[in-house]
Amino acid sequence: MAEEEFVLAIMGMISGTVIVSVFFAGLFGVIKAWLNRSKSEQEIDPQFFKALTQFKRDAEFRLSNLESIATDTNEIETSSNRGRMKNG
Repeated sequence: MAEEEFVLAIMGMISGTVIVSVFFAGLFGVIKAWLNRSKSEQEIDPQFFKALTQFKRDAEFRLSNLESIATDTNEIETSSNRGRMKNG
């Protein structure tokens, strides 16, 4: 029986070592991925920045066009209301 116990003890040590190694390898991978994620968030892709700047310019241009249309429409309505008041 001593031989069987010895084999079981060796197999237990090997299994335990493998389980602990896999656990620490997984933990190391998660930590490494977390560190790489935080580094990549700090860097801004220049192409993305250019596209964002272009989008901002386009949005401002559209907004100014809408404001001018709204102002023109408001002036037309105001002048027609004034004409009704004078006629009325």
